[in-house]
Amino acid sequence: MADVRIIANPVAGQGAARAAVERLVDELARLGMAAEAHTTTGAGDGEAAARRIAAALPPAASVAVGGGAGGRRGCVVACGGDGTVREVVNGIAGAPLALAVLPVGTANVLAKEWELPAEPGAVARLIAAGATCRMDLGRANGKFFSFVSGVGFDGNIVREVSRRRAGRTMPGMHVYVGPLLREMLRVGAAALRVEIDGREEGEEAHFVVVSKTANYGGPFQITSYADPTSGFLDVAMFRRPIRWNFIKYALLGLLRMLPASRDVHYRRGRRVVVRHAGAEPVAFQVDGDPGGVTPVSYDIFPEYLTLVVPEHRAT
Repeated sequence: MADVRIIANPVAGQGAARAAVERLVDELARLGMAAEAHTTTGAGDGEAAARRIAAALPPAASVAVGGGAGGRRGCVVACGGDGTVREVVNGIAGAPLALAVLPVGTANVLAKEWELPAEPGAVARLIAAGATCRMDLGRANGKFFSFVSGVGFDGNIVREVSRRRAGRTMPGMHVYVGPLLREMLRVGAAALRVEIDGREEGEEAHFVVVSKTANYGGPFQITSYADPTSGFLDVAMFRRPIRWNFIKYALLGLLRMLPASRDVHYRRGRRVVVRHAGAEPVAFQVDGDPGGVTPVSYDIFPEYLTLVVPEHRAT
């Protein structure tokens, strides 16, 4: 049986994932660990593969990572972008397995948040060292997420990007430019009602972010105080339409100052419900993939995933 299982998206990084997997397998072998790779064939295949790995674990198994005694057969590597990570997370959440990430995607938000390396040799050494941290997972309408979900503005953009990408390889951030401009020109902003831990917020919001990480994507931060191990969901509610305030919000996001803006109400909670106040449901995204439409219910699963991390981030 392989010591490490790799689930890889072959088109991630404009095909760079294939070479990255080969290098990772070689580096793990050099460190005394056997690896077995599964190449995904389409949406949902990564989650299905991860579920099979979790289901094959012996009863009463415990997490064990690394090359030392008892430190084998406990690690699944997600090789790809944020979508691949999301699928693997949903397949192994709550199981006695550790997640390692070989980031080969566009945004790589979880990797950035945890300072995870992108070089296969460095990832192999992390796995061999065996340092881990127990992190929280959020859940949106039954699906787990490891970093962020947005309702409204980015939900519409992600839905449009996904529609354009259907069946095609369209790497890079430029694919978001058209949908972003289209959303900027949209007439009428979403109206959203937010309930946190049973208490409804007094004002409607036009855009809502529910997050487990400070990093949102690229150089931007929205929930700058978020902590992946806090046991809470961080919620940012934009009270003014993004369309007229985009430049201001983008600059504040770059400067990590959005939580201090009078336009943004910042809260923490364990259960969050977002409903549309208008006639039409509003799109939401989960870890950069379409999640559906409102209403959406969020809850928190503290310390629900074991992540392979650098020694200075281990607990």
